[in-house]
Amino acid sequence: AEESHFVRVDPGCSLRLRVCAVLGANSVTEWSNEVHFITQAAVPRKPEAPGCSIVPGTGDAPAAFQVSWAAGRDGGLPIESYDVQMETYDQGQQVAEEGAGVW
Repeated sequence: AEESHFVRVDPGCSLRLRVCAVLGANSVTEWSNEVHFITQAAVPRKPEAPGCSIVPGTGDAPAAFQVSWAAGRDGGLPIESYDVQMETYDQGQQVAEEGAGVW
């Protein structure tokens, strides 16, 4: 009879599997030969929408925004950096669009 068991795995991971039979409380068979798997990496999920808070200025330093976000799952591919874009509006009119650079 064939036995099977399902195990959830993440994309981009390496697995090594083997099996033995348990015969009683202190008795098992020898381990089977190993099988190696590497799951295919997937495109990382997009990050959550950023949160933003104002950091008050002090002395000569102007106020600033602190931007933060929760990273999406990496899908097994390393995320090396993030590109943040910002648009500036004045009285409802867009006055600037810039990439804040790679973070």
